[in-house]
Amino acid sequence: RAALSDSQSSAAATSIAPPAPPAPSAPARAPSAPPASPAPAASNAPHAANSQHHHRYRLTPLGHKLARFPIDPRLGRMILAAHDLHCLDEVLVIAGALSIQDPRERPGNDRPELQQQADAIHARFKDASSDFLGFLRLWHAYQEAAKVMSSNKLRKWCKDHFLNYLRMREWEDLHQQLHTLAADVGLHHAKRGRVPGLDSSPSESTSSDPSSPPGPPSSPQDLPTTPAFRARFEPIHRALLTGLITSVGRKSDTPPTFEYEGPRSTRFAIFPGSGLFKTSQRWVMASELVRTSRLYARTLAAIRPEWIERTAEHLVKRTHHDPYWDPSRAGGQVMAFERVTLFGLELVKRRLVHFGPIEPATARGLFIHHALVGGEYITDAEWFDHNRRLVQRVAEMENKARRRGLLVDSARRYAFYDDRIGPEVVSAATFEQWRRRAEQRNPRILFMSVADLLDPGSALPEAADFPDSLTAQSVFGEPIRLHVDYAFEPGAPRDGLTVTLTSSQVERFDPRPLEWLVPGLLAEKIAELIRTLPKSLRAAFVPAPRFAEQCVEALTFGKGDLLEELRLSFGLAHDL
Repeated sequence: RAALSDSQSSAAATSIAPPAPPAPSAPARAPSAPPASPAPAASNAPHAANSQHHHRYRLTPLGHKLARFPIDPRLGRMILAAHDLHCLDEVLVIAGALSIQDPRERPGNDRPELQQQADAIHARFKDASSDFLGFLRLWHAYQEAAKVMSSNKLRKWCKDHFLNYLRMREWEDLHQQLHTLAADVGLHHAKRGRVPGLDSSPSESTSSDPSSPPGPPSSPQDLPTTPAFRARFEPIHRALLTGLITSVGRKSDTPPTFEYEGPRSTRFAIFPGSGLFKTSQRWVMASELVRTSRLYARTLAAIRPEWIERTAEHLVKRTHHDPYWDPSRAGGQVMAFERVTLFGLELVKRRLVHFGPIEPATARGLFIHHALVGGEYITDAEWFDHNRRLVQRVAEMENKARRRGLLVDSARRYAFYDDRIGPEVVSAATFEQWRRRAEQRNPRILFMSVADLLDPGSALPEAADFPDSLTAQSVFGEPIRLHVDYAFEPGAPRDGLTVTLTSSQVERFDPRPLEWLVPGLLAEKIAELIRTLPKSLRAAFVPAPRFAEQCVEALTFGKGDLLEELRLSFGLAHDL
């Protein structure tokens, strides 16, 4: 424990360590022990306040385990996460390395030839994607050498590899302590000594003598490519990320582009001694941030933003915008774009997510408005087809009667569904679940009636007054059935009634019967004809609509010539 304390103090004196994240499992204060005897009356109030304060901050089971590790809580959190991710052996080695001063040594600037030699040897332990893997390689090479060497030879081996022998021994002692502590708290791990997935050290590629310096790397990364090791890369670094969550960064898109943007508006650069210095990793995490001429990140690894989001679930901030109804998603869902940030660092800029579980009330409203009222729901259900045809019927009656306002607005139709549908409905799937239950009690719960679609005080015109087809006669007396289209678009060419004839029908068609239009529009046409009369004659037929109604009552629709019948009707109306 003294060695751990000393190494921590040394690290704190030379680096700016990022603060530990406020994990929910590691509260700031442990509960106090109950008093051995009743407190004096004068101190009852303070004691009660302290008890309430302690009751609010209780160590969780994870927090109790974390408290048993006499190291930086961030390192302890890595070890506990490593157990869950089945990579405890690797993380115990890395945690020990992060607890001591770097055992690698580099000669001073007065000996450049030794500097180059040290850099070349240390580079063989480096990895272009993770400095933490470099610790694993260095550990494994040291362990292999220690198996076959005496203490003196091992010292020489460390000197030849530009390693500090005492720090390597300290690392080994710390690893043994952490190994024992992990077992005490019930953490299970694989066999000690060798690191799973790293079955050969860099030195073994060129020489079987552990005392010789490691040979040149077989590739720039010198990383094992076995599927077993690659499968362990992610869990190892996800475990490390639990303790380094506030030391992550994304490569900057603005100058200087070699810098990384971190949480809380920090900007840092990769330390030149890192294996990632000459790479272009988009996302990285670092074990520490050191301030020299600028803020440098040391001991880094490439990571993925989804690892950060998963690890810092309780710390990230999610915002959502632009929700919309998408009928093609899982039968129909309300989707929105999500933005995820960690203390201001953007992890996800624009991700499409299901909006229903996020804001159920808003998603429900959009579902009703677009899917049901707007008719965008894809279904062959009887109630949906019935309601759609009923809305079309009322809308067609507005064109036939040449007036707006018969069909209620979308707000009234929204209210119809809103009063019936349960609050749990946020998508097509949840709607169908609710509908199956609701229709067991009332099979016609979603069927609209004409009264639900008509504006209060309005009534639908008689269908006979606005037929969908007319029967006319040819010049030879043959009946011709004509389909009628209605349009209420004042000023447009298609405003009014439109009948369509074939070219053969036109040659033998008698257009005079069409002067009668349809029964529902005859009075309006007569009133307009009255208004075309000279003023001297028109004054006798005021008001025109009332006289037009009298004419319609006196006429037999479609019988004879309309204008001739009107002359007789006007005379009759004038006598009355």
